[in-house]
Amino acid sequence: MTGIPGFRYWKSHRADAEQYASPTGFAQLRLSGLDRAVVAKVGDIEISGEEFFISYEIAPAFVKGNHPDDPRTAHLKYMIYEKLLALDGVAQNVLSRPDVGQILEEIRQDLAVTEMFRETVYDTVQIGELEVVQAVSEATLNINFKYVYAKSKQDLRVYQNKLESGVTFDSFAIQGGAFSRELNFWEIKQKDAVLAEELTKLTFHQLSDVIETPRGLYLARVDTAWREMFITPAKYNELLAKYKKRLKRKKVETLAYEYAAQRLEEANPVIKSLAFKQLLAYFEALEPSSTNDLTAALLGNWPGTLDRGSLENRQETTLATTGFGNFTIEDFLDWYPLRRFPLNRQTEHDLAISLKKTIWRMVRDRVLAREAYLAGFDQHPQVQEEMAWWQEKLVYWEAREMLLADLNITEELYTFEEGKRLQAYLNQKEQEIPVKIYQDILDKIPVTDLNYSKPIDIAVFKKQGTFPRIAYPTIDRVWERY
Repeated sequence: MTGIPGFRYWKSHRADAEQYASPTGFAQLRLSGLDRAVVAKVGDIEISGEEFFISYEIAPAFVKGNHPDDPRTAHLKYMIYEKLLALDGVAQNVLSRPDVGQILEEIRQDLAVTEMFRETVYDTVQIGELEVVQAVSEATLNINFKYVYAKSKQDLRVYQNKLESGVTFDSFAIQGGAFSRELNFWEIKQKDAVLAEELTKLTFHQLSDVIETPRGLYLARVDTAWREMFITPAKYNELLAKYKKRLKRKKVETLAYEYAAQRLEEANPVIKSLAFKQLLAYFEALEPSSTNDLTAALLGNWPGTLDRGSLENRQETTLATTGFGNFTIEDFLDWYPLRRFPLNRQTEHDLAISLKKTIWRMVRDRVLAREAYLAGFDQHPQVQEEMAWWQEKLVYWEAREMLLADLNITEELYTFEEGKRLQAYLNQKEQEIPVKIYQDILDKIPVTDLNYSKPIDIAVFKKQGTFPRIAYPTIDRVWERY
């Protein structure tokens, strides 16, 4: 099973959000019990403190930028609008549509696998105090060095020949052949542990012999090194917390990869040659633009199905076998369009390798999802809660699309007509559906204070796991025009 893609584990969308929100805000929210408090009710939909907090913290910057006096009320208003549209979508039976059901099932599988990894991998990893102290010691040692890199001895020989002819090492940097970096020792170790070790053996301005590592070949020179000597206790504690988190994340990712690889090996998958050749021929004939829309998928604009073309009558052909069941060509063509992982099309051989890796990824994801479901993680309370949020988000998207579907006009007029139609629609819905805001709860949610933080526009993606997507269903950017 050479070439099986690695599996990087992310705790959940909550963990992704916490990287960009205030960590103390999360702690305050939970310690105060505000995560379970109800901020607003829209019909029979409740918006909890936790849902509001995460949505607000990773929302598009326009809310905080356009409403600096009271951004939390503005943000909640847009959340309410989306819930109103979602309720309308439910009434129109959007949830009964197969395409919506498929997306929700993919999200459920990813959330279940994530929760399984959290309990079986993440929560079991412990980082020792001495390990953290060592990491901080390495992180406060800064090294300024130059190096040339080559993938093979033949490529490196080009630089060696120049050095032997009298060309100086410094001139490589001027010509673009060498790289000059200043990194702390811990960061160098994470990139290439062998290179880091060899750098410690060099005296200043000494050009190394050939350094051979699993990543490639180097010629390197250390110019300066210095250690941060004056670190306050508060700063030191901050570094301890930072590197404890980074060490844990590194260990978790290693264990997650091993866990996924072991489960895949136990499934004993085999890709069937005939079906693979048919699938390869199909992708060779397919327009590249049909298979490179990963960005759109990450943003939630999941593309539709691929035209089955030459495979229309071969979809039931077995593509891969495992110890617990088989996967057909149809299974792959149902799985792939929602992800659109770019395929390497430089040569036919590159495409074949790329496609095979993608098939392995599908099998791996289904193996992990099956295990998570058998263990009941799809029924975990956190999975159920997040699924409710995603369900409302998808129904909102579809209801909005149906409301605006007949606006077949120029882009300039579309923005005007879109706003006018949404305004009229929401005015009507606010009369029909009861909306209750609990202002006292809203005011207590410990969101980022704009007096200390300038709003920046970020998009938080969950690019790994079994279903790459936006990490959290925060408010839509359409409201910037509303």
